[in-house]
Amino acid sequence: MAENLANSTTREQVMLRVVYTLWYIWKAKCEKVMQGKEIDVWSTIRNILFATKEWSYMNAQYKLGRSQDMPDFKIRGWEKPEGSWLKINCDVTFNVDTGDTGLGVVVQNSEGLLVDGTGKHVQVDSLEVMKALALKMVADLAKQKGFQNIIFEIDLKVVMDEI
Repeated sequence: MAENLANSTTREQVMLRVVYTLWYIWKAKCEKVMQGKEIDVWSTIRNILFATKEWSYMNAQYKLGRSQDMPDFKIRGWEKPEGSWLKINCDVTFNVDTGDTGLGVVVQNSEGLLVDGTGKHVQVDSLEVMKALALKMVADLAKQKGFQNIIFEIDLKVVMDEI
């Protein structure tokens, strides 16, 4: 039993490190592309290690029943759509100074499997244009592929407030 728990913890730690590594590499790449910021490898590694340790600590506190001492926040994870519905997620990155914009769209089914996706890099003049392009990209993909029952999610509060 103890061996299974140790293996489970080790697997969880490895997966956690992989997730944070991919996230921080993606973040560094976006900062370089969108802001011209040089990639600091050691800073990226420190961020990965710190985030991993912080998550592990908070997770241990929760498992020990000390969640009342933890900050009050809600984590809402991705949820699969039901039945024949598809979920379209859109993510946008925008550099206000240069107008460089990255748009990405993924479509997943009720199994959580990738059905389709697209992405592009464009230049825009304003947040309003960026928001319009994000919505147009989603609408174009849905129309082009003939998607019917769709749920749209975007990780950009200002866009959702406009819908």
